[in-house]
Amino acid sequence: GPLRMLVTDVTSAGAIRGYAEVSGDLPPAGEIAAAPVSSLVGKGYLAFTVDQGEHTERYQGIVELIGDSLTECIDHYFRQSEQFAAAIQVTAGQNDAGQWRAGAMMLQRLPDQEAIVALEERDEAWRRSVILMSSVTATELLDPALAPTDLLFRLFHEDGVRVFEQQPLAFGCRCSRERAARILASLPRLEVEDLVVDGKIAVTCQFCSTNQDFDESEIAGFYET
Repeated sequence: GPLRMLVTDVTSAGAIRGYAEVSGDLPPAGEIAAAPVSSLVGKGYLAFTVDQGEHTERYQGIVELIGDSLTECIDHYFRQSEQFAAAIQVTAGQNDAGQWRAGAMMLQRLPDQEAIVALEERDEAWRRSVILMSSVTATELLDPALAPTDLLFRLFHEDGVRVFEQQPLAFGCRCSRERAARILASLPRLEVEDLVVDGKIAVTCQFCSTNQDFDESEIAGFYET
């Protein structure tokens, strides 16, 4: 498909960044949301990677892309890779000012803590919660005037809603000149020298499009001992 890769990266502090690798003509913006995933990416895989830093083992789950929408693909991932019950709604769109917004809601069924609750009751509570969440509209998820807490209470007020401290999300890129230099220095010298154009190497961040230029003297310095 014309969309070869989609990458999103988010930190525990709420810094989020992403990019799309496009190699063909995409449908008009107003038609992308309704386009089947297969028409955009063809066959492919969905991967979630969790890296909690030093002294921890990185986790990655990978499943085949199955589903007509991104929501269905994510739902398939949780059922196959994580093996727990989950339901999710994902949407994106433009407002009247032409600004893009995205919204999502996810339900996760946690392990049952109290054996005294009948299995039938737990199953029924889960089914009812999924039905309630499926009633959420794209307009509600994208409405800047509708607070997430208000939407949760609107849906689940009969069950009791507890809201933990919110984690704001904002664009944040971790690229830097030092990181770009380390990447170049890790490559074989001949390979790096082949990248020189007009006396310099231009390194462009795929996430934020920031350019870092390194001249020949800087490149030579990578290999000085």
